[in-house]
Amino acid sequence: MRKRGLFNTSRRPDPHSEKHIVSRSVERKTFAESSDIISHQRIHTGERPYKCLDCGKSFFDNSGLTRHQRVHTTDRRFAQKGQRTSHERIHTGERPYKCFECGKSFHWSTELIQHGRIHTGERPYKCMECGKQFTRKVHLITHERIHTGERPYKCTECGKSFAQTGQLNSHKRTHTRDHINPL
Repeated sequence: MRKRGLFNTSRRPDPHSEKHIVSRSVERKTFAESSDIISHQRIHTGERPYKCLDCGKSFFDNSGLTRHQRVHTTDRRFAQKGQRTSHERIHTGERPYKCFECGKSFHWSTELIQHGRIHTGERPYKCMECGKQFTRKVHLITHERIHTGERPYKCTECGKSFAQTGQLNSHKRTHTRDHINPL
C-alpha cells in the first residue's frame, strides 16, 4: 500500500474518475471519503459553512442544514420513528414522564432526568479549570467561556460580542431604545 500525504490509498487516484475511496485515521476514527474528514474537522474548528436562509442557524454539513430546513415547512417530516409523536406532545399538552418525588410532569424523558437532579443534588458536569459543577452540559459550556474569554454571539449592529445569547438579546434592545423618540 502506498502512503501519500495524510491519506492512505490502495492505488494512486485516477483524477478523471468520479470518486475514489480514501481513508485516514484521526483520533481513532477512519473515514471512507475525504469529504467526511473535512466535515469531522469542522467539529473541532467550529466552522459551520451551511447557513439556513430562513433563520440564520448554521451547520457543519449540508445534511444537517437539509434536516433543519424541515422545521420551516408546513409539511413537517421527521427523520426517525417516534419523533413525530414526541413533537406532537407540544401541541397536545401530553406530559407522560412524571417525577415520583414531587409529581411534576414532562413532555420528554430527558427533561425528567434533568429535573431529577434537583432532588438528588447530582451535578455531573464539572469545569476542569475551576472545579465548579453543573446539572446541565449547556451550563458548563457557557461557564467555560469565563475561562476561555470566548464570545461567540456578535451584535450585527455594532460588532460587540457576548458569551451568552441572553446578553446579546439584552444588548440589542439598547439599539432600539436609541431610535425611540420621547414624547
